[in-house]
Amino acid sequence: MPPLSLFTRAATFVLLFSTGCSVFKPSTQTVDVQVPTPAHAEVWINNKLVGEAPVHVSVRRDHTVFVLVKKEGFQPATHSIGFHPNATGILDAIGAYLFFVPFVGIVAPGHVSLDETSITLQLMPATNAPVHRKLPETPVVPESKTNKPVR
Repeated sequence: MPPLSLFTRAATFVLLFSTGCSVFKPSTQTVDVQVPTPAHAEVWINNKLVGEAPVHVSVRRDHTVFVLVKKEGFQPATHSIGFHPNATGILDAIGAYLFFVPFVGIVAPGHVSLDETSITLQLMPATNAPVHRKLPETPVVPESKTNKPVR
């Protein structure tokens, strides 16, 4: 069997020792929520009040984040933030497939990242009264073309 080339040895070393690193990444990421108007709008993340905008909150990176912003007199605004595999997670997946040892990195929260970490939501003023058209008091029945009564 011929000796392994320097490149093959280096690639093997990198794959063996650079995968599984997702375990060492933090399980949370910081999300910034801005609301230009109105001032002091409440920010709720995953059904928990986290404060008034602007807020900087640490959330789990391996869960969808649901953001709700509301203030009296304004229509609430919502936004959801998904997540995707990051480069470290992809290396862990490759390493797990080739060597099985880095499999532990795939199950760690560090193998994914949030799709967005900074969002800006705008609240619109609430309309107090629904718009209604005034209907005629007696119903209008269209006449048929043959002048026969409509049944």
